[in-house]
Amino acid sequence: MNTDFLLIGGGCGGLETALHLRKLVADATITLVNPQPHLTYRPWLIYLPAQRRRLEELQVSLQKAATAYRLHLVIDTVKQLDHRNQRARLSGGETINYRSAVVATGAPADRERLPGSAPHALFPCDVEEALALKERFLALKQGHISVIIAGERPGPGLEYAGWLATAAQERGLTDRLHVHVVDDRESLRARLGDSAMDVVAGFLARKGATLIRGQAVRAVYAEGIELENGMAWDSVLTAVVGPLRGAHLALPAHMVDEQGFVRVQSTFQSESQPDLFAVGDATRLPTGSALPKTWMLTRQQAPLVAQNLVAHAGGQDLRPFDFEKARKAARVAVPDCGGQTVVVKDGRVLARGRWPLLLRAMVDRRSLKGRW
Repeated sequence: MNTDFLLIGGGCGGLETALHLRKLVADATITLVNPQPHLTYRPWLIYLPAQRRRLEELQVSLQKAATAYRLHLVIDTVKQLDHRNQRARLSGGETINYRSAVVATGAPADRERLPGSAPHALFPCDVEEALALKERFLALKQGHISVIIAGERPGPGLEYAGWLATAAQERGLTDRLHVHVVDDRESLRARLGDSAMDVVAGFLARKGATLIRGQAVRAVYAEGIELENGMAWDSVLTAVVGPLRGAHLALPAHMVDEQGFVRVQSTFQSESQPDLFAVGDATRLPTGSALPKTWMLTRQQAPLVAQNLVAHAGGQDLRPFDFEKARKAARVAVPDCGGQTVVVKDGRVLARGRWPLLLRAMVDRRSLKGRW
């Protein structure tokens, strides 16, 4: 198979880049490779254990988008990216030759970063494990549930914890089913600040949950959790949210960082391979340009990646991303802590309660229904 542009991954970054590409180039062949025939709206995975959403409500048909925008959709996984020969090998055995490729795989969970977490914990930012968390949680009647917030994406960890505690309260199990929330190495505090952490601790306490701050996890065991200060407890269900890694595409070491993220310039072009780009969570941005790995920031990157793909194909200069503008947008956090939120900007609490979540819900619905 031959294609002009190959998008590896049909999540937000891959699909958005493909749609913007089609608007810029009417006749080019654009191929989108994804393991599933649908996109999953991952910000809503937090609602599955509390049964606020069904999985079907989180899914967007890639086939409909492919038909509307004249994309070639391939349901498969890229096993190896042969960047020297501009060729992708798929798990199913097929080969795709491309002129330019975009790594848009997102960032799967890094299961090895916390000792013992790979065999003994669930990683619910991955879809299959979010469903497993739901099933195991709904079967519980007593015991301790542990949510460990760690690494580059702490927000969903707090949201999972809040909704697990809310669901336990609604089921009348607060006195028997207790949620422990560990802010490992202060990942969440670095994002929200001390004042917001106090508010969050209050939200969780009112639902019977405990926020453990200023500690680090030593190890996860089959029977429980141990912190580096010696504190330990039994855990009948453990979830780890936040540690991320890059996708395995068999790229050489100089093209990725130590966690497998693709090293890119401010244009999202690979530092060492001009025909390769990356977008969203799959990227390792230049030093000093780091951004949170979020859905909204990925959507901001996609139009520029599409423009630079076309510019590269035409031998034109590439444009850098406006990191300062993106950082300003990323300074605001509105976590959904079980139906309550604290609006934070640069560590300052601007609002709290339920009403800001109405705006967030409106943005989410527009992302799902209005765009795709």
